[in-house]
Amino acid sequence: MANVMLSWDALGSGVSDVDGIRVYRRLDGGTAPVCTDFVAADAVPADSPPAGSLQLTDINTGQLTATSYIDKGVSMGDYYYSIFTYNSAGFSPCASTGKVTITA
Repeated sequence: MANVMLSWDALGSGVSDVDGIRVYRRLDGGTAPVCTDFVAADAVPADSPPAGSLQLTDINTGQLTATSYIDKGVSMGDYYYSIFTYNSAGFSPCASTGKVTITA
């Protein structure tokens, strides 16, 4: 098992209307996922993620200065991660995903 640290740039002072940051993980299915594999295009925060996508954390109001998350105890395999900001209207566009391989 391994710990995977994910980090991102801090939200800028000009960023507004953000209620939270969510981190998602997917097991590699042989094809690189697109953003809607993590969060449906019309999703709102109360919705469950698509099948195969796991919400790891919800960093919300009062913690929005966070710039990292540690996914602890990850088993061997190939995983994709993606990070989204959100508000009551829905999720931010996905900028990128990252792939991590855990080996023995």
